Amino acid sequence: MKQQTRHEQLLAAGWQYDPAQDRYRAPNTPDDGTATLYNLEAAWQHYTASQIDSANTPLPPPKDARKVDPRRQEPE
Repeated sequence: MKQQTRHEQLLAAGWQYDPAQDRYRAPNTPDDGTATLYNLEAAWQHYTASQIDSANTPLPPPKDARKVDPRRQEPE
């Protein structure tokens, strides 16, 4: 299996590439010219840092994992 280049991984993650400027724009940023543009190295660092942050963010508990009220338990 062919390994993806950094450029391909950024595009797969939703980053926008501007070939005229050779710059990348992060996903979900405005496209009105006010977004920060990154070169490949800076975009990669920003992307990998965001991946680490999201990996360290605890997931919310499942909706069906309700805590049982001890007062509502049936007698043993």
